[in-house]
Amino acid sequence: MPERAQVVLGDRVADFELKTVEGESYTLDQFEGRLVVLVFWSAECPVSTEYDAFFNGLLDRYASERIVVLGIDSNMNYGRDTITSAMTERGVQFPVLRDADARIADCFGALTTPHVYIIDVAADWLMRALWMTAPFASRKRPLTMWTKRWRRW
Repeated sequence: MPERAQVVLGDRVADFELKTVEGESYTLDQFEGRLVVLVFWSAECPVSTEYDAFFNGLLDRYASERIVVLGIDSNMNYGRDTITSAMTERGVQFPVLRDADARIADCFGALTTPHVYIIDVAADWLMRALWMTAPFASRKRPLTMWTKRWRRW
């Protein structure tokens, strides 16, 4: 597979395909017209665990606003069973895609979890707003404010 260029804030984001641990495929293309919140997620990170409820809440709160949350697990130190178990124990409601070779994490420069990127698929793959690095306990509000701004477009 060819090397992917690193995404820079404001760049177009090239489509990619990843699968869940159950084998279901997801691509960015399938979310045309939506706002995609990519959460680089970990089954073992306590900060990631702390924010699962926040991202579950985005699904509930903004479901009618065409917002999609996708988790991406790029940890090479564990596999399917650990991910499945963590998702069940933590009540994760969003799909978690497996990036076992960290190809997508490297493309985005995601080094910590949760590391969040917002992609406005409606704007021709333009990555619009922000990324957050762990810990971002005091930064839940900017994400909420950003989604409110997006709804007005």
